[in-house]
Amino acid sequence: HSELALILFDNGRQNEALAEWKAGLEKVETQPNPATASRIIRDIRSRRQETVLRAEIDRALRASARALPVWQLPSLLQAAFENSSDDQWLLDIVNSSRAPNQLFTSLTGTGSSTAWLSPRQQKLVFQNALSALSTAPEANRFEYMQLRQRYLDYLLDQKDAVEAKRVLDSMNEQERRTAGTQQAQIRLAALQNSLPGLLSNWANT
Repeated sequence: HSELALILFDNGRQNEALAEWKAGLEKVETQPNPATASRIIRDIRSRRQETVLRAEIDRALRASARALPVWQLPSLLQAAFENSSDDQWLLDIVNSSRAPNQLFTSLTGTGSSTAWLSPRQQKLVFQNALSALSTAPEANRFEYMQLRQRYLDYLLDQKDAVEAKRVLDSMNEQERRTAGTQQAQIRLAALQNSLPGLLSNWANT
């Protein structure tokens, strides 16, 4: 469908191209296939027709999110949301998956499967993953603390001092004594030009 749609579109036959893409998306909706869905959505976006076909793309994405295992979804999300500013739509699709918490956590990882996320999207993914883990059973407390530390490091890499301070302030006294957290406090103080004060406080305690 999509190959023909591109040829039609590039030859000025826009309505016929849109009909082909719609047919392709309807097929994805009934028989989710991540490779096919990614190809169609990438092609639609390459010709800037995602607004026209938003309803059809949305149905295909939701059907795929509900049907496919979590590990198959990051590439599909990339096809739909790389360089996109529609953050709420991204969150809606993740939340419609079989295991939103697992998917959010997998999207906080490093590597090619998540490198496409913009800093703003990455921040939202971290926040949603942490929110999910914060209400999880006690057994997941260690995972939550690890993820929060990674989020803190990410914020400092992005030089987001305000959000980094908010995360640090949410920690209890014991949590602030870990090596990773103390390193983060030093980095934050350096960003805020308050390193001498921090070191002086530590020396007095």
